[in-house]
Amino acid sequence: MNKSLRYIAILAILPLFTAGLGTSYFTDVDALKGQGVRTSQYGSATDVCGLQLCSEYPGGKAAWEAEKQKDTPVAAVEKEEPKMEKKSMMEKDHMEEETDADLGSVLRLSRANVPAEIPMHKGYYDGGDVYYIITDSSDATHADIITKNQGWKVELAPLLKNAPDEALSKTFMFVNGVEGDGVHGFQSEVFTSTPAQADVYSALTSHVHVMWADGVTPRVLDSEQMIMDAADNGEITLTEVDVVINMPQIVWPEGQMLVKEDKTLTDETPYGGGQVLDIDTEEMTVTFIAHRGWGPDGRTIYYIVTDATPSGPAG
Repeated sequence: MNKSLRYIAILAILPLFTAGLGTSYFTDVDALKGQGVRTSQYGSATDVCGLQLCSEYPGGKAAWEAEKQKDTPVAAVEKEEPKMEKKSMMEKDHMEEETDADLGSVLRLSRANVPAEIPMHKGYYDGGDVYYIITDSSDATHADIITKNQGWKVELAPLLKNAPDEALSKTFMFVNGVEGDGVHGFQSEVFTSTPAQADVYSALTSHVHVMWADGVTPRVLDSEQMIMDAADNGEITLTEVDVVINMPQIVWPEGQMLVKEDKTLTDETPYGGGQVLDIDTEEMTVTFIAHRGWGPDGRTIYYIVTDATPSGPAG
């Protein structure tokens, strides 16, 4: 037999071997199934009732099933109410809280007039007490220092430096000496005018730093005259500072800003009758009426009125 015939013979054997294996396998299985259960009972007689054949149970299978139904209680089916998952409820509550908060912000911004509480500082004029606020500074350093000390933001307004000298009033700031509540941590500032001197007063102030000389015992100087006398005696040195700060006076020796009698604020609250709702010299706060306006980008802003020419709006 040549090589080609041998390959053909081998290929022919493979299917035959597979067929033979399949026939033998199924024959054995059928034989096992055919052996069955060695008993002379067939059909319903071979049913099982509990732990014994039904044929051995008194009354048979029907009696066993009846007895089984009698002993087995029927469980009541409880109707489960649909419940919202805890997470979903929390998410819902959170959404409602955010909605309320957002709505509150919108409502506040929609009001034309709102109260604005601002911290006050104490200074001096001619030996008397002056209470004032600080709102703007032309210098970033002073704006940052004052903001930190008073806990209320002082706005940086560089254009204030362009104000002419005749539009400014002079204020003295101490940079050493007796510790106190001044801008730099020493004695309070000294003003050279108040609203009582309408011809010279301005809320925009230029500044002179006061420094005590070495070897001199510092003391509180509460008037411009005392400062000039100390300077003439060589006890202090005076240095003009290129900074302009907006420091409107609220209370001064000869008077104070007008406090509004009707403190109920509405969208129709008029400018007249004062711009101040409350002055508290113990808590060192003043509450102004903040009026709604619109910024250059269209967003809502609020502003206060501290000084005016003529005197109408300011009170």
